[in-house]
Formats: sequence, structure tokens, C-alpha cells
Amino acid sequence: MKNESYEEFVEKFKPKKTTDDCYTPPEVYEVIKDWVCRRYGTDPEKIIRPFWPGADYRAMEYPDYIVTTAMMQKMAKYGIEYQVEKRRSLFVRSLDAQKAMKKAIFGGGLLLSEKAAAEKAAAEKASTIVFELSEREKDLVRQLGM
Repeated sequence: MKNESYEEFVEKFKPKKTTDDCYTPPEVYEVIKDWVCRRYGTDPEKIIRPFWPGADYRAMEYPDYIVTTAMMQKMAKYGIEYQVEKRRSLFVRSLDAQKAMKKAIFGGGLLLSEKAAAEKAAAEKASTIVFELSEREKDLVRQLGM
């Protein structure tokens, strides 16, 4: 077993940089974004910058009437079966509420009908595993008081 210095010991607990943390500087990003918008006729208002240091682009919360590509991947990963009829959904890139903040749905999403949103919620709920507290744990909760 190697003896390590205090600095080496502390270093192990510092967050490691990921590709999300090694992001392009704002000046360079803006030049590239402007070029892409001119070259491909893209509206700059439709572009979001998904990767920021310490941030998670998937962490945005959406109403029940939205399903994003990230949500669909998560559902598929966990075996949640869900299909939506084309006539009960509409592809959208952003919500009106996001436009003021110059945000959009990463990868786009579907605006769902009330029926499709209810089916999505039911599919997610049916696959959710709820762990109940044991009697011992409930007793511990009671001992903790208010």
C-alpha cells in the first residue's frame, strides 16, 4: 500500500472534468454558431447550448404533455413500453415558455394530446418500483419526531 500525501488523498475526491466540463469558450462558440446559422439557414433562436460545466442538459423538467427524445431513451432503457399515435402528437422543437430564455427541447419532442399524456403517465407508473419502509424503518421515523 502506497503512502500518499494529503494533496493526493484530497485530489481523489475532487470532481473529475468530463467533456461537458471542457466546453468551448463563449467567443469561439458564437463564431461557430453564427457560421452554422448562415451556412445552413438555421434560426439562431432555435439553437441551445446543451453542455455547460457542471450542468446536465437532460435535467430540464417538462409538463406531462411533452415527451422528449431523452425521455423515450430512458423509457426504452428500462423496458417501458409506450407508443403514441401520430394523430395524437405534434413534433415541437421548443415550448413557448422556453423562447424567452432562448432555450429549446434538446433533440426535439412531442406535444401530446390529453389521452397520449395519460397513457405515458400510466406506462411510467406501471413500471415504477416503489420501495416501502419496513416496520423497523417506520419506527425510526417515528423516533426522529417532527
